[in-house]
Amino acid sequence: MKKIITLLFILTIIVFVSYFESFEKEYVTSFPTFSSEDSTVTTAAGSDEEKLSLPVLEKKLVGSTYIDGYEVEVYREYEVYKDEDGEIIESIPTSNYDYLRYKE
Repeated sequence: MKKIITLLFILTIIVFVSYFESFEKEYVTSFPTFSSEDSTVTTAAGSDEEKLSLPVLEKKLVGSTYIDGYEVEVYREYEVYKDEDGEIIESIPTSNYDYLRYKE
C-alpha cells in the first residue's frame, strides 16, 4: 500500500513539473524577434523611411528649490529619439522624477 501511494505521489510531481515546464517554454518562445527591418519607420508622407534607434533615456534638470536648509534639484526622465546623424528627432517626457538634496 505504501509503495502505491509513493508511486502515485512521484507520478503526480512529475506531471505537475512537466506541466509548468511546458507552460514556461510557451512564454519564452513567444517573445518577438527584432531585426533591422523592424527598426524602419515610414513618415507621414509614406515615401521616405528613416532608421530610428531605440530611445535613449536622459534626465534633464526641471528646477531647484530650497527646503529646510537643503537645496533640492528635480530631474525628469525623457525618452530621446535620435536619427543616424545623432540629431534629436523627438523628446518625450516620462513620469519618472529624481530628487537630489544637498545640505548647505
